[in-house]
Amino acid sequence: MKQLLSGKMLVSYRRFESEKEEMMWDEREDEQDRQFEKMTATHLYCNNCGRSMPVQETLLLVLPDGELYDYRCMQCHESVGTRKETKRPSLEIKGG
Repeated sequence: MKQLLSGKMLVSYRRFESEKEEMMWDEREDEQDRQFEKMTATHLYCNNCGRSMPVQETLLLVLPDGELYDYRCMQCHESVGTRKETKRPSLEIKGG
């Protein structure tokens, strides 16, 4: 990988020896992106307990555009955060 300084921005680029190598790199990048599609917390800061505590995730609401999850402290059961998982648009197949 080479890095060039273009103005004030550092630009990185990768040179591939073959098309196959480029395709393999693209597949690896796609796989890395998918790793972070659904992140869930295991510990969050609880104001009641005054420190980072293990949390339990529960489904709070099912919405038309996704689902809302609530994180609760496992010690005092105080709500410490929420996460909204949006649905991907469904594919519509049109018959011809």
